[in-house]
Amino acid sequence: MSRRHSIHACCAGYLWGLPAHRQAWRGVAAEDGGRGLYLKFVHVVCSDVQYLLDEILRVLPEVSRFTRQPRTLCMRVLYCVGSAAVHRPS
Repeated sequence: MSRRHSIHACCAGYLWGLPAHRQAWRGVAAEDGGRGLYLKFVHVVCSDVQYLLDEILRVLPEVSRFTRQPRTLCMRVLYCVGSAAVHRPS
């Protein structure tokens, strides 16, 4: 199983284990009426989760390295990294 499928399965399994989420998912799927909108929504959510996790894993070593340096430098870097994450290219 690829890393992407593993992450999707983990997230979906966790949410499916929450009774409120399970009922909400069943309700939305039932209202869909076979149009496939529900499945497209799930794919978009999984894609976004994958993107965010990839970004976190990419930036985490930098954050770890800078947290060992003086506090002022660390805060500047975290601010810049946070600003870049908010303005991700389309």
